[in-house]
Amino acid sequence: TATVGLAGSMVALAFIDDLKQAGQCPNWWICQLGHRNRQLAQTWAKQYTDAGAAWLGVTGDHPYTPNRDRNIRNKFHNYRSGVLAPVIPSLSWEYISWLKEASPLPVVVKGILNAEDAAAAVKYGADGIVVSNHGGRAYDGAVPTLVALPECVEAVRGRIPVMLDGGIRRGSDVLKALALGAKAVMVGRPPAWGVAAFGSVGVQRVMELLAAELTVSMGIAGAPNLAAVKRGMVRLPWEEYRL
Repeated sequence: TATVGLAGSMVALAFIDDLKQAGQCPNWWICQLGHRNRQLAQTWAKQYTDAGAAWLGVTGDHPYTPNRDRNIRNKFHNYRSGVLAPVIPSLSWEYISWLKEASPLPVVVKGILNAEDAAAAVKYGADGIVVSNHGGRAYDGAVPTLVALPECVEAVRGRIPVMLDGGIRRGSDVLKALALGAKAVMVGRPPAWGVAAFGSVGVQRVMELLAAELTVSMGIAGAPNLAAVKRGMVRLPWEEYRL
């Protein structure tokens, strides 16, 4: 069975309340960029725990606002090139303990791209990690998530779930991520395109297409179910090819 998840933004409470009242609230979790001190972090954790979130997430790869060429060209949200704009530069692994002191919910760290950080997330008490390069928007030349995934999975050694975010465009991409060790994937842009084109029906159709394409890809790869998806179904560019 699949669990429908909704990752909330920092201003999502009114939206969640509307869904609750309509009896349509999914299993959802909240993710943000951190806070400057323990008090702010714990106030936030308690607020969203009380609101019904299933997980608390923190994005750890955004201490400063990056250069985003499209945003700069489009004059979006005061983005400027070459300006060191702090977000939460003081964010550290201690942040996980701040949240855990204030909430019983699992804490997920997003933005992991190497084995060292994956292992550190486990060491400092994270309940899950998300391998993510911030949608490829933060740093030119950042490692692709599928390339970073195997070493993060190996470093975690099954102690916590490893998820993947970024670059999922087809059901075959989902299969690749699962074969490389991800327990789940996240999709951001395709549902956004769907809602822009057709509203909620567009989002539903995008997710249906991804699920259908995954089923086809699994059939072609010889996997009758998710348990049959194996690492050998994917060969990365530097791995030796064998007939």
